[in-house]
Amino acid sequence: MRFAECVYEKVYYRSDEVERIMRQWARLVAQPHADNLYEEALGLITILAIHRTSRLDPEAAPPIGKATLALVEEFIEENLGSDLTLSALAEITGLSRFHFSRSFKAATGESPYQYVLRRRMERARLLLASGEMPIDEIASRLGFQDSAYFQRTFKSWVGMSVKEFRDRM
Repeated sequence: MRFAECVYEKVYYRSDEVERIMRQWARLVAQPHADNLYEEALGLITILAIHRTSRLDPEAAPPIGKATLALVEEFIEENLGSDLTLSALAEITGLSRFHFSRSFKAATGESPYQYVLRRRMERARLLLASGEMPIDEIASRLGFQDSAYFQRTFKSWVGMSVKEFRDRM
């Protein structure tokens, strides 16, 4: 059995143009003395037609498995005080930064940046509630270079200033 005969029976792709070319290809290979050059040309035309008419969404992200997601989340938790880059997180999954970002959001409902920031704010609440650590140190431990930026971010996430939060605890 020739390659073209095998392929025609196995293709599950739907396109009128591709189907027309595949039928032509099947008729050609059914002939006893088919021209190999013509058969190869039809094969290439088929590939080009599939590529051109493909409706694959280039924006679609490959899914992140639960185990891989758990590794990423664990890495984030262990490195909240570090400069967590998209590249470092994507490297854990083996995906490009673009696909990692889309896949992560599909899996968690948050962008990697939003997720990291939320986890930092949750940790900040715990550290502030203990009342033992200075605000500058909390900011530094959570990866903020600037205490003022940490305080603005905290207020926008929690709805009250760091001082108000501590006073309520």
